[in-house]
Amino acid sequence: PGDGTVPLESATNLPINQENKFYALEGEHKDMLSAEGIRQQIVNILSGSTLSTKNDEDEDIITQDIDKCELNGRAIAIYSPLSIDIIDQDGNHAGLLSDGVSVENNIPNADFQIIDDHKFVYLPTDGGQTYTINVTGTGTGTFTLTDSSINGNQLTSMQVFSNISVTPSLLGQVNLSSTTTLTLDINGDGITDQTLQPSSVLNATES
Repeated sequence: PGDGTVPLESATNLPINQENKFYALEGEHKDMLSAEGIRQQIVNILSGSTLSTKNDEDEDIITQDIDKCELNGRAIAIYSPLSIDIIDQDGNHAGLLSDGVSVENNIPNADFQIIDDHKFVYLPTDGGQTYTINVTGTGTGTFTLTDSSINGNQLTSMQVFSNISVTPSLLGQVNLSSTTTLTLDINGDGITDQTLQPSSVLNATES
């Protein structure tokens, strides 16, 4: 429902004929014109050629069917002095860089946002993606973490980890699943001290 810069509503209200509208299901706004699939489709439009617009999984990533523009994935929110760092199955990274300030997001179709001390991450799962998600304490207090499932643009459930103690020594990992778990190394010695399950699970209405 948006490429991170332009909402879907704005993109679909361009004053052009429907037969001239194409939707790219992959790619980031910053490299929209040079991304795989998009680049080939531009050449096809201009020259009448038939270059392939399929991805490595042989799926067509250019469509004229707006119904295929959906979010399917997980949305993680952290309210606390806790940082989060994500690596996908291909080694792409989302999180802070080593300077502790700059944000990097190389994971295709993911989103990473920081607002004050809160972090918000969207991770697509409709391509069978897997993620290694690490968290690190950045202060003393408590944190709340939520893991929301999104299917067809609809939030269907939310798993909540509430009011968990945190210090700058804490290390942990979020293990996404039908029942997400949170493994914590409280003193940073490399040994898991706790494995937590959600304190509550909310349905779509409650979420």
